[in-house]
Amino acid sequence: MRVLMVDGDAGRRAPAPATSPAAEEAEFLWELRKYVLLLATLAATVTYTAGLDPPGGFWTDNVGELLAGDPVLQKTYPRRYKAFFYCNATAFVASLVIVNLLLVRFLCRRRWWLRALQAAMILDMFGLMGAYAAGSSREAAMSAYILVLVILVCSYVSAHVLLYGLTTAQVSAPDAPERVERARKYLLIFATLAATVAYQAGLSTPGGFWLGSLENQHLAGDPMLRGNHPYRFMVFFYFNTTAFVASLVTIMLLMSRTVSRHGFRSSALWVCVGAAMVGLMGAFAAGSCRSFKTSIYVIALVGAVLLYIAIQFMVFISEPVKDWLHRAGETLQKCLKLDELEQRNQQQITLSNQGNGDAYLLLKKSRMYLLLLGILAASVTYQAGLNPPGGFWQSDGTDGYRH
Repeated sequence: MRVLMVDGDAGRRAPAPATSPAAEEAEFLWELRKYVLLLATLAATVTYTAGLDPPGGFWTDNVGELLAGDPVLQKTYPRRYKAFFYCNATAFVASLVIVNLLLVRFLCRRRWWLRALQAAMILDMFGLMGAYAAGSSREAAMSAYILVLVILVCSYVSAHVLLYGLTTAQVSAPDAPERVERARKYLLIFATLAATVAYQAGLSTPGGFWLGSLENQHLAGDPMLRGNHPYRFMVFFYFNTTAFVASLVTIMLLMSRTVSRHGFRSSALWVCVGAAMVGLMGAFAAGSCRSFKTSIYVIALVGAVLLYIAIQFMVFISEPVKDWLHRAGETLQKCLKLDELEQRNQQQITLSNQGNGDAYLLLKKSRMYLLLLGILAASVTYQAGLNPPGGFWQSDGTDGYRH
């Protein structure tokens, strides 16, 4: 008798459960189809935008053989432009293939559906990496840094797959912890949005691009930030690249049950998420401003948030700290003679505690939406900080103003 699983959120039937590894992976990806669809949609969006507005900008005037509206990199860096174009186009088409495979429900019961979906996802990831490596920098050393990160990622994932294959025959690998399974969808949303904003920021470097070439200084299409603030540009590039690659690694770990089992045990997932967060914060501090004081302000805000989280962790986890705060509160009440006020408020507190259970359930149900709101707010503010309203100066000031 054939058994079908019912999908609660859409009222649709999921693939029939089976015991083969391929069927388990297909069922796993089907359960995560909403987040895979989100990833493919955002990837198609950013690659579509990058294809129509490539890094380096366009020529604004007809000069000799150069026509207005043609991409600048096509003339100044033809090899990089070709690599960017083909990799970006490959990622765009692969994203559309993923969307089509996920929208046709009856395909998920066929064996080749899993292989086609996995191949499209891998092609999409490497297309994004290749386009980012070619379009985000103009120097061989920076592109080499991206390639080294990609090689390390491939080696790391391959090692986990081989380790799983060697150990599965002897000892069955344990499933991921329940808390990780609950947090998987949150991490997928964060990694997806972090990868897309880092991709856009890397291709559209803050400060814009030079519209013309200057002998022995820069070529048309080079980032302005690299010429006027080279150290800031390097810090922004390396931090943003680290966040981009770490986000893609997080997605790869979460999208495969085979790989993620060992990724959870080795804490690789949390390392990648932490690297993505640190990369985004470092890139924002370096690229959103040009003054040392403002960069310190951004770093101080991050430090204050981390300190607040650490204090909260100590308060709720450490028993000595909880006891000390309790004694300090009692001493403060005695000094200020708040005992009578405390007794009067105790009745109100007792009544309000009856509704705490409902409030907790409401907060638990709203956690997904609150987290999504926070991630979206971080994404749009990251883009707005790197591309502020008013734009950037296209040339150095000659009228006495410092810009």
